[in-house]
Amino acid sequence: MKIIWLVGVIFLIGFGFWYFRPPNIPNVTSPVTNQPQDTEKVKVIATNLDTPWGIAFLPNGDILVTERKGVVRLIKSNGELQQNPVATIANAKEIGEGGLLGITIDPDFASNDFVYLYYTYRESNGNTLNRVVRMKYENNQLINEDIIVDKIPGASNHNGGRIKFGPDKLLYIGTGDAQEPS
Repeated sequence: MKIIWLVGVIFLIGFGFWYFRPPNIPNVTSPVTNQPQDTEKVKVIATNLDTPWGIAFLPNGDILVTERKGVVRLIKSNGELQQNPVATIANAKEIGEGGLLGITIDPDFASNDFVYLYYTYRESNGNTLNRVVRMKYENNQLINEDIIVDKIPGASNHNGGRIKFGPDKLLYIGTGDAQEPS
């Protein structure tokens, strides 16, 4: 019985490697050197970010990036990282896998300028929790923090922190198990 199980596992692993293999990318010859040219390109958009975690693309092509320490940064559509933060979330606490994590824009951003953030904080009694807030993006700044969901269980590990709007325009929040697997 063990040998059948082992053969089955090997088959599934082999099938997975075959099914999820990268696509065949044809060799492209450079017109200048007549040498094969790599067709996959990696472009660095920004450097010197402190633990970037989440990104949200604005309609004009600019990018909002969260740094776990509690800062939201703006990368202009031309790739220029703005020196001044868009927001500093004073309540965000970077601990283990926690901090300022998820970010998404409202499906109706063009008319309401709402941006949603997920971050970790500590209550006055020391409990680690998470919350989702909504802020307004105005003049390259996030202002007017409104708490949408609060007291999401948190921990230094398995903290979660992803948020995204679905096609139904509902906000989905991905959390961790906060080190409570049950």
